[in-house]
Amino acid sequence: MHIYKNLNYLGDFPYPLELIKKTYPQYCTPEHYFLENKLNYPKLENGSLVGKSDTELKLDGIIPLLEGEVIINNEIVVKPKPEGYKIQWTGTEWFEAATLEEQEETLRNQIISKTSELLKFQSAGFANLELEKELEILKNIHMDITHQIAIK
Repeated sequence: MHIYKNLNYLGDFPYPLELIKKTYPQYCTPEHYFLENKLNYPKLENGSLVGKSDTELKLDGIIPLLEGEVIINNEIVVKPKPEGYKIQWTGTEWFEAATLEEQEETLRNQIISKTSELLKFQSAGFANLELEKELEILKNIHMDITHQIAIK
């Protein structure tokens, strides 16, 4: 049985609760709590001793925030991960870590893959307008990035 005085852990007594209360009457006060399981981070809630939630532990800085999580006005807010090539979390915000050259190479590979996929459809006598639109968008983005590389 784990005994607490308010939020302070006093120890583990390997005896039944009734025996502890008879043997140690000094622990039978309203400020003492007996629990089956030890609490690493106790708090008082509605007259009971309970463990802090993960959210409370994050707000207290005891456990780290997850990627995309920030504390704003004492609340945990999740910043959604944006689309990109090599998106990384700084601890406060997302950023694009891929260089323009890496972005260009990724786009080039996507264009090759989509072109190959489109050619398979066309050689079978089918059209795929959605794939053609995706390919056109990729080509436009690729053109923009290669232009940015050329002027830097």
